[in-house]
Amino acid sequence: MNKIKIGVLLFTLLSSSSVMADAVSTVTNIQQVFTYGTYENNNTSFLNQIVVNVDSAITGCEGGFWISSDDVEKNPAMVSLLLSAFHANSQVRFSAYNDDFWSGSSTKYCRVNNLALVR
Repeated sequence: MNKIKIGVLLFTLLSSSSVMADAVSTVTNIQQVFTYGTYENNNTSFLNQIVVNVDSAITGCEGGFWISSDDVEKNPAMVSLLLSAFHANSQVRFSAYNDDFWSGSSTKYCRVNNLALVR
């Protein structure tokens, strides 16, 4: 009985790790920063989302990166750091999920999970 439980546990752990997203990262400069509001028809699908174009995109995130409205609202430090880097023309290390793409473009923008300023 214990061998079956251990086997099921190992199978669950191994199979769940293969479906988890990998985090990809790069150090680059920010070219452009976009944010979205409501439109004439009150479409709020992109409300408070931030989209970032960078100098050196990485494979799988060819468009750049995006920050979810949830992160914008609950983690204002992320937005502050992003804007600070943009205005200072500082390099930024973007770490992002390579399976969570922005729905506003057919080009792949990966969802940011971590930002860091680089000297």
